Amino acid sequence: MGRRFNSFVFALPITVLPLPGASRLEAAVNLEWRPVRQTVEVDEMVEIALYAVSDSALGESVGAVTAILVWDPTYLGFWAIADPCDQGECPEDAYDWHSSGFPDDSPADGLNNTFADGNALYGCFAQLTSGDPAVATREGLWVTTFVFQALDPGVTELSLEMTFGQNTRTLVASGDAPGEDITGTLGPPAEVTLTGCPRPTAVAIGSRYLAVTPAPGANQVALVVTGEIGDPAIACVSLFVQTDGTLDLSPIFRTPDEWGTVHVTDLKIIPSARYHVQTACGQGQQIQSVSSPASATTWMWGDVNNNGTVDIDDVTLVLNGSKGIFSGDTILENLDLAPCLPDRLIDALDVENVMDANFGAPYPCAEPCSAGPGLEDFADFVPCMTGPAEQFGPDCGIFDADGDKDVDLLDFAEFERVFGSSLPR
Repeated sequence: MGRRFNSFVFALPITVLPLPGASRLEAAVNLEWRPVRQTVEVDEMVEIALYAVSDSALGESVGAVTAILVWDPTYLGFWAIADPCDQGECPEDAYDWHSSGFPDDSPADGLNNTFADGNALYGCFAQLTSGDPAVATREGLWVTTFVFQALDPGVTELSLEMTFGQNTRTLVASGDAPGEDITGTLGPPAEVTLTGCPRPTAVAIGSRYLAVTPAPGANQVALVVTGEIGDPAIACVSLFVQTDGTLDLSPIFRTPDEWGTVHVTDLKIIPSARYHVQTACGQGQQIQSVSSPASATTWMWGDVNNNGTVDIDDVTLVLNGSKGIFSGDTILENLDLAPCLPDRLIDALDVENVMDANFGAPYPCAEPCSAGPGLEDFADFVPCMTGPAEQFGPDCGIFDADGDKDVDLLDFAEFERVFGSSLPR
């Protein structure tokens, strides 16, 4: 079901508030939630219907409804509205509104400027010139259904608020006396339980590191890191976090307390790349479900203070870190640039790399999803192999697999491992 964001402008419900104590010519119409299901799996759709309920046995004519919706966007992502009459013949308890959706309220309080903040203003109008009136009965008039996507496990709710800002309020207007306020009470929030695999948190803490923390819980979980599908450099990456923070094909199951916050680094974690981290839930070694992803983008190569540039400040931070001096909030993972598989140390090799980056040198290690070397590459490798502690010549940096500024047997071992391969390195 696609998103439906009907846009229409109406002045009365948004900008005109009835005076306190204004008399009512009609009986009150209450608004209440009726969830389609009380328990929903993560990634499934949560459907919650809005009903207008008269406190009179005779029923009340409804000309318009505006409703202020509030929800927690951590758990619910707004998706669409599903008017009951849009699927064919109108159910007996529903009404075919002249218009139904989300008005452009930017001149007022701007609830509908974005749905990511967890609030919105819904509105509907009865037919203006023809058709049967909308009648709220004691059993309830089905106004519409709001559809959300369940994002994360937990207990959450959708509520109605009477007012928002200076100009916006929830209002039921009479169909018999246009503009007459017949708003009654607002029912309690609709509570929904979302079940499934809990999403972790993921934050980039350097050019080569992600800090990953599973959500609290008693069950053992595995953590999987996937590269952005639209980035050819990392699109092939889909691997499990190991106990030492590296990545491999085999899932490791531990409790969230055992995991704590794990600092993930690997040959597959490269600078300026967007990664997605999910929790894998199951029993034993069998994965039964995965969470929705948490995403993080690693820092620019050499930018160890993450301010968008590589300059002398970055060089100074790494130089000081190599002496055991860390400034402010700086941690080891911010400064650990080398070798290609970071060694969790700050030393002369990291200083060399940040100085090179300061002078414009690109990231020197192979992209995870680049094709493995072939015979032509081997012909180029041989003259570049200088041995340990000797600087390599021009155009040989690509063969320095461990980033230690030479091409030796350790680099050949990595070359041999990925020879002819297109698998993640």
